[in-house]
Amino acid sequence: MPERDVVTWNALIGGHADNTDPNAALESFNLLRREGLLSNYITIVNLLGACLSPDYLLKHGMPIHAHIVVAGFELNTYVQSSLITMYAQCGNLNASNFIFDVLANKNSSTWNAILSANAHYGPGEEALKFIARMRNDGVDLDQFSFSVALATIGNLTVLDEGQQLHSWIIKLGFESNEYVLNATMDMYGKCGEIDDVFKILPLPKSRSQRSWNILISALARHGFFRQATKAFQEMLDIGLRPDHVTFVSLLSACSHGGLVDEGLAYFSLMTTEFGVPTGIEHCVCIIDLLGRSGRLAEAEAFIDEMPVPPNDLVWRSLLAACKIHGNLELGRKAADHLLELDSSDDSAYVLYSNPAVGSS
Repeated sequence: MPERDVVTWNALIGGHADNTDPNAALESFNLLRREGLLSNYITIVNLLGACLSPDYLLKHGMPIHAHIVVAGFELNTYVQSSLITMYAQCGNLNASNFIFDVLANKNSSTWNAILSANAHYGPGEEALKFIARMRNDGVDLDQFSFSVALATIGNLTVLDEGQQLHSWIIKLGFESNEYVLNATMDMYGKCGEIDDVFKILPLPKSRSQRSWNILISALARHGFFRQATKAFQEMLDIGLRPDHVTFVSLLSACSHGGLVDEGLAYFSLMTTEFGVPTGIEHCVCIIDLLGRSGRLAEAEAFIDEMPVPPNDLVWRSLLAACKIHGNLELGRKAADHLLELDSSDDSAYVLYSNPAVGSS
């Protein structure tokens, strides 16, 4: 093999990080050091990116942090942001917040890192507090900041906060940014403001696939089932191909709208015509679709033929349908599968007794 330099090692470590293999990433890092090469900030960022769960924190994350201090990388902005993210991903949001709070020179990168950490791994209300701090401190928000903030507001369904942020977005000239526009639409959709979604919705030929997905999801979520299927057809008419997310929203609309035959037809077209692989979310929608309509035997047969292993959501959906329609035998079978997946799940024991309620 040709002589390896730090760029080569960084690529290798980055590849291990992309594959979520911290053991291989750290082993490559140690080999780099044995060859007498000096790492750079990219090496460290890649290493931190491989630590994605609490299992990796003690064995990998904290030793890497110690190396950062010893090697003098703690003042690098990219390393600081990656440390904040790493601790949050590994379940220690308090450490992320502490690292951020003691930074002498905070910038947009570190602000975005702590905002994202709190939005994804902590109470959404804390993320909103960071948005307020950013505004008060005069931090330059970008499309990432606004997108994360809007997603948090949508998940919390705090419309007043969303409207205030939207006004701020317009004031700063971000309203036409595609990422911010889509995030704003999604926020209004989750808050139930369908009229506001349509007010800012681009014309059909100007909509991205993401925009169509948000529209279909918003319509489905709030009971406009026929409008959701109509939007799907309009999307096809202008030449855009649906993706995994499109079909989750579409199948959900059919399930909640009682459009059983249409939902089954869409599920078939998903793979045969559009080449979208079947995911567990699609399967849960189909079980819900069949279960709501009382077609429990078909739901059971569907589970037996699923191309992906059924998870707890599949069995919970079937169990809920069995409770509604009084099928005690199939309900117990679903409950047994739940217990097999996690025997310590207390809710599974509660659900196990529930089918009898529907049959009384």
